[in-house]
Amino acid sequence: MRIAVISAIQQTPDGNARAALSFMGQTILAKQYDCARVLGAERIICLIAGQEPAVLDLQHRAESEGADFHSISNPLAMVGLVTADDEIVLFSDGIMIERSGILNLLSDRRGILSVTASAGEAAAIERIDAERFWAGLLVAKGDIVAQLADLPQDSDVASLLLRLALQARTPIVELDAENVKSGGLLNIADASSLAEREQLAFSFAIPERPWSGPGSALALKLVGAIGPRVLAKGSAIAAGMVGFGCALSIVLASQNWAIAAILALLLAALAGCALDIVSSLQINLGQSVRRFLSSNIFRALLDMSIVVSMIWINWEEGSPTSLSLVPIALLAIRMAEETAKRVYQVKSHAFIADRVLLTGALAAATAFDRGLLAFALLALAALAYALTVGARTSIR
Repeated sequence: MRIAVISAIQQTPDGNARAALSFMGQTILAKQYDCARVLGAERIICLIAGQEPAVLDLQHRAESEGADFHSISNPLAMVGLVTADDEIVLFSDGIMIERSGILNLLSDRRGILSVTASAGEAAAIERIDAERFWAGLLVAKGDIVAQLADLPQDSDVASLLLRLALQARTPIVELDAENVKSGGLLNIADASSLAEREQLAFSFAIPERPWSGPGSALALKLVGAIGPRVLAKGSAIAAGMVGFGCALSIVLASQNWAIAAILALLLAALAGCALDIVSSLQINLGQSVRRFLSSNIFRALLDMSIVVSMIWINWEEGSPTSLSLVPIALLAIRMAEETAKRVYQVKSHAFIADRVLLTGALAAATAFDRGLLAFALLALAALAYALTVGARTSIR
């Protein structure tokens, strides 16, 4: 069994635990935990100096995911938790490593992760020898942990285990230089240096959206203006605004407040675009996206709300045949979206899929009592695009 050893002992100059600092909406501890799980760790041992809320949060998360979690303040307690048949996955305190860069290196073998002298000096990390520095992660046999009982208990446990792993002839593997240059290895000293790195990583990871989909492009500008702090609760807030806007639109439509109902849908559509942007950003950063916050789910909710609200608004004037145009138009738009996606027409897909643009057009049409006519025209245009472009692609 692989057992991860992480720690939250070292402090920043202002007295906070380095490992509890947040990077892209996650603490360093949480990022080390993610790496450990990717490398197959089933038990987590966290060294602590005192009560730390970030450790407690991580414990709740680990236990909910089926991992065995232990927080200890005495290194001797580790001896009883690791056997000679186990492997330890050790992280240095305050080190962040991009998990995609280590998966192929240490997923199925032991090793001490290293970087070149120039990269190690720049990151101010521990030296292994004259030419190599320790990148803050190693996978070694568990029998070296038993030797901690004979060593000073006030020493740096990670540094001791590194020396024991070297004595045990654990292979040294080198982290890819390009991965280091792109921020794949960070030694966090304080919150200010972390904020600079965070903004840089955020700028590189933020997805592109063409202005042919103005709602999505506007949401991108909004998310970019908020910055990295949007990752902490941005998905939940955006999802909540989608749900609120959809529910409010149905209530307002049932009271014949047509324009107000569509404006509520406009709010929900913009929030849906923001949710999609944040989800894409999290994926680009290698973070997990909660299934119940999937942008596809809330996109479907928005479409259903458009159908229900528009039927309510036009219930008295519209015939059953004309009201049926509402769901038909949405299905046609969906078909056109899939066609544009299949033939890689990025700008066309952005235009067709933009619900902010759709609800804005519906608001204008409803203001002149032409909502159902707008849906009829939308259905014809979407079907014409899907059939024309789809048929042309199939023939080729």
